[in-house]
Amino acid sequence: LLVSLIGLQWYNSPAVYQTPVGGQQVITLADSTRVTLNTGSELLVYRMGKTRRATLVRGEALFDVAHDADHPFIVKAGKRSVIVRGTSFVVRNDPQHFNVSLITGRVEVAYNDKVVTLQPGQRYRANPQTSGAIDRPQLAMVTAWRKGELMLDNMRVGDAVAEMNRYSAKPIIIRSPALANQRISGVFRTGESAMFANTIATLYGAPLNDTARAWTVGSAGAQ
Repeated sequence: LLVSLIGLQWYNSPAVYQTPVGGQQVITLADSTRVTLNTGSELLVYRMGKTRRATLVRGEALFDVAHDADHPFIVKAGKRSVIVRGTSFVVRNDPQHFNVSLITGRVEVAYNDKVVTLQPGQRYRANPQTSGAIDRPQLAMVTAWRKGELMLDNMRVGDAVAEMNRYSAKPIIIRSPALANQRISGVFRTGESAMFANTIATLYGAPLNDTARAWTVGSAGAQ
């Protein structure tokens, strides 16, 4: 009985995969599904049974799910679930965002007894204030992190800085609300926060202060 209980506990216990800030990891599961974890992510993968299951506790991951019509692959993230049978998609789960971007195939996003079906190229987006909406982003921008890039297309400086800060333990801080509302486009290397902070300061003529704890751009009193 003891051996059976230990075996059952092992079977039900997930394998845990984590990436540090700025890191990536590629995982190949027992069914040949490949998962690429982005910066600061944690993924729980449960042993294969009738249903293949994983939980994205935090962060971002690209799933290339091996096709198996009889055994759906379910990714849980917070209160939402992504149900697939063989496809490629990206899931992001953090306090401000829940995104599912479909690259190929078909996925279903389940939440509060509602199911939304995505077509290739579509993205399901939700945050704590919204129940979810669908848009169609540039997939090259959604997956640019796999190449260590951050692609920006007319994004608010404040939002762009938040994205860049995901890849560095030393953050960029925008002190001016007006500067945070400016727009920026371009392709930048993730983790190169010093260069990114300098680019913002140069583009908008804002002061830049580099300390051991942060790069601070602008001044609180600037309009």
